[in-house]
Amino acid sequence: MVQRSQDTANLDCRLTKSTLAAVSRVLGVRSRSVRLALVLFCFLGCNDISLALCARGATARKRWADSGGIDETNADFDSELALLLADSTALLPILHELQLDGIISIGPNNTFCMNLVYSAQILEALPKKLLRFWRLKALLFASHTIPWEYLEPEPTDMSTEFAHLQHTLFEVKHNEGYSILDSIMKVEVISSLLEASRFTDVEGRLSAVACAKEIMIGLKSPYMKYYVAYKESFVLRLSGDVAQAKEVLSSVPPIWGGYSSTRNVKTHSARGHALFQRALNYSQTSELDKAIELLNGWGVTSRRPSPIESTVLFRKHLLMGELVRYRGGLNESLSHLQRSERLIDVQPELSFAPYRTDLFFNIGSTLIELDEFSYAEIQLRKELLRQAKEEDNVAPLLNIVLAESIFAQKRYAEAQLICQEVAFQAHNSEREKLHLLILLAKIFHTRSDWSRAYNYWNVALHKLGQFFPTYDHITMVIIESLCDIARRQGLHSLQLEFEERLFEFGDRMESLKGRHWIAGLNLWLDSLPRSLTSAHLYVAVAY
Repeated sequence: MVQRSQDTANLDCRLTKSTLAAVSRVLGVRSRSVRLALVLFCFLGCNDISLALCARGATARKRWADSGGIDETNADFDSELALLLADSTALLPILHELQLDGIISIGPNNTFCMNLVYSAQILEALPKKLLRFWRLKALLFASHTIPWEYLEPEPTDMSTEFAHLQHTLFEVKHNEGYSILDSIMKVEVISSLLEASRFTDVEGRLSAVACAKEIMIGLKSPYMKYYVAYKESFVLRLSGDVAQAKEVLSSVPPIWGGYSSTRNVKTHSARGHALFQRALNYSQTSELDKAIELLNGWGVTSRRPSPIESTVLFRKHLLMGELVRYRGGLNESLSHLQRSERLIDVQPELSFAPYRTDLFFNIGSTLIELDEFSYAEIQLRKELLRQAKEEDNVAPLLNIVLAESIFAQKRYAEAQLICQEVAFQAHNSEREKLHLLILLAKIFHTRSDWSRAYNYWNVALHKLGQFFPTYDHITMVIIESLCDIARRQGLHSLQLEFEERLFEFGDRMESLKGRHWIAGLNLWLDSLPRSLTSAHLYVAVAY
C-alpha cells in the first residue's frame, strides 16, 4: 500500500510537470501554482466558483472511519496548488490580476468563472493522458468540497458545489467511464454525491441516487449497499412513493437483528440508518407498532457508542420519542427525547444542527401534553435563543409550540403576537399553517370572539381534510369546538348539524388517530363544555 501510494505520487508529479509544460504557451510566465489552478478550473462546470469552494476542495475533510470514528482526509493535490486554493486572502488578489488580463471574470461575492476562450485554449493544449488525469483530479476536488452530514456544519447554500460535482462526474462517465474509479474513489464520490443532494430538490435527489447506483456497479461494499439503499428509500418517501420506498429496503441484506455479523462498526451503523428509514416508512402509513418494534431492534456494539453509532442512536430516540407520544406514552416519550438531547452534549464533535428543531419541537410538545407548560417554555426559549445567535432564521415550528405553551399559561395576547409573527413568514409548511390556524382559533374562542374563532376553526377543518385526512381525532376536536360556538350563539340547527357529525365517530372515539399530534388539543378538549351527543359517546366508550 505504501509502495502503491509512492508510485501514485511519483506519477502525479510527472503528470503535473507535463501539464505545466503543455500550458506554458497559453499561460506564459505565471507562477506554478496559478497555472495549475487555472488548469483545474477548466475542468469544473460553467457555474461560478467561490473562494469557499476552493478552500474546502483543497483542505482536509472529515470522513467516517471503519471503526466508527472520524478521520481527516487531505486533498490529493500538488502541495503548492493546495496552499494557494486554501488561502482566500492570497488567492483573491491573484484573481483580480487574472481578471485584468481577461482570463477570468469576477462576479458578486468574489465568485468567478473562467473565460471560455482561455479555457478552450488550455484544454486544447493538453494531450489525452493529461485530460484524463485532470478530469479525475477535478472530480476528487469537487467531491472534497462537500461537507458530510453530522461531521461538519452545513453551509446555507451548496447548489454550486453540487453542480460542479455533477459536471465532473458527467465528464468522467462520458470519457473514461466510472470503471476507472478505484473502490476508495467510488466510496468518496458516491458518498459526497448523496450528501450534496441534501441541498437540492426531490428531482436532484432522485438523479443523485440513480447516478450513485450506476457508480456502485462492481463495488463490493456492504456499507455502501446499506448507505445507498437508505438514501434512496428516504428520497422515494419524500417523493410520495412510500410503497417503493419500502421495496428498496427489502432488496438489501436483512436488517432486523440488533447486531450485524460483521465487526465493521460503520457497516453496522449504516444498517441502523436503513432500519430507521424502514421505521419511518411504517410511521408514514400509521403502522406505529411495527415502526417501534424495528427501532427497538437495533443497538450499539459496545457500551461506549462510537461517533457514527451515536448518529443512529440520536435519530432512533428522536423518532421513538415522537412515535411513543402519538400512542400516549408521554413520560416514556420524554425519556427518549432527553437521551437524544444528551447525545448532543456527549458528542460535541458531531453536528446535529439540522435535527435540533425537530428534537426541541417534540420536547416542547411532550412537556405541554404532560402539563409542564412553564418548563416547555423555558426549553423552547433557550433553543430559540441559540438558533437566533447561530442562524439567520429561527424555525417557525418552535415559535408555534412556544406560543402553545404560553397559551396554556393563559397569556393569550402574547401567544397571539407570536402567531401573527409566524404567519407573516414565508414558506411555512402545511403542518405549521394548520397548527397556527388551530391556535388562533383557540385564542379567539377563549376571548368569545365567535366570528373570528368560527372562521379559523372552519379553515383549519378544511386544511385538515385536504392534507391530513387520517387525523380524525383532530377533526373531532374541531367539530366539538364549532359545536360549542353554535351552542353559545343559540344557532340550534347548526349545533344539531355538528352534533350529528360527532355522532358519526361512534365507538371509535378512543381509537381516533392524531390524539397527540398537535400539542395542547387534549387540554383544549377537556376545557370545552361537551355537547350532549359527545358526552353520551364518551360515557358509552367508558362502559
